[in-house]
Amino acid sequence: MNSQRSNVASEKKYDGAKRRLRLLFVALLLFMSWAGFTLWDQYNGIKEKKAQLSALQSELSTALEENQYYLAEKEKLQDDEYMEQILHRDYHMIYPGQQLLPN
Repeated sequence: MNSQRSNVASEKKYDGAKRRLRLLFVALLLFMSWAGFTLWDQYNGIKEKKAQLSALQSELSTALEENQYYLAEKEKLQDDEYMEQILHRDYHMIYPGQQLLPN
């Protein structure tokens, strides 16, 4: 009878340990699921930010090229001969005494 009691007591002791291990495993599984989801979300966020960065760098490159073009055009416009060429070519302006030939 005494051996039955010790058997029952040791089974209860192991039942508690099994329950704690099962609870620990569930908690570990929940934590790993949360960590995996967080990592996946951060990975997608980084991928989106890289795409945005690439688009903005392309836009910046285009803007810098335009800026260089307009700075060069500004310098050219300071030259009187270049201004005369534009006035003749685009606005068909002529000096007094000149005749405009039809195209």
